[in-house]
Amino acid sequence: LKEAERLSVFDVLGLLRHVKSQDPTYARKKPRSSYAEMLRNIRMRIEFKVMRKTNIAVAVTSTQSGDGKTYISTNLAALYSMTGHPTLLIDMDIRKPDIHEKLGIEAAIGVTNYLIGDCQLDDIIIHNEELGFDVIAAGTIPPNPGELIRCEKLSEMLQTLRERYTYIIIDSSPVGIVPDA
Repeated sequence: LKEAERLSVFDVLGLLRHVKSQDPTYARKKPRSSYAEMLRNIRMRIEFKVMRKTNIAVAVTSTQSGDGKTYISTNLAALYSMTGHPTLLIDMDIRKPDIHEKLGIEAAIGVTNYLIGDCQLDDIIIHNEELGFDVIAAGTIPPNPGELIRCEKLSEMLQTLRERYTYIIIDSSPVGIVPDA
C-alpha cells in the first residue's frame, strides 16, 4: 500500500482482496463478507474525500482490460444501493460493453444511442428491482467512440442524472489502452 501511494499521483482509497465469485452483485448477496467490508471502507474514504455522503459520482477504470473494473463497478453500485438511495450504474466502456451481459439484463439501446439522438434519456434507463439499482447500458458500439464521448450532450446527460440519483457509478474503458476514461 505504501509503495502504491508513493508511486501514484492519486490517493489510494483502499484495497480489495480477490474473491473467487464471478457474481457481479456479490457484495449485495454477501453483505457481511470481507469483500463487502473492504468496499464499505472505500465508500467511506470516497465520502471523506469529497466531504459529503450523497450526490456522489464515481468513475472506475483500470490500466488494461481484465483488471476487474466492471466487477468492482457492479459491486460498488450494489453496495451503494443497499443504503436505500437511488443508485445508477452506467456502462461507459462503449468500445467493449458487457455490463448488461454480466448482470443478465436485456439492453438493445444505451448511452451511445442517446448521444446520437436515437432515443430519449428515460428510454435507456433500465430499472431492475432485483439488482436494487438502475442501469444504463453502453448501447450500440459507435465507429467513433473517442469523439462521441467528447460531445456536450454527455455532460448534459450526466448533469440530469445527478439530479435524479444519489449515487452514480461509471464503468469506463481501461485508461491504459484508450483515453476515453
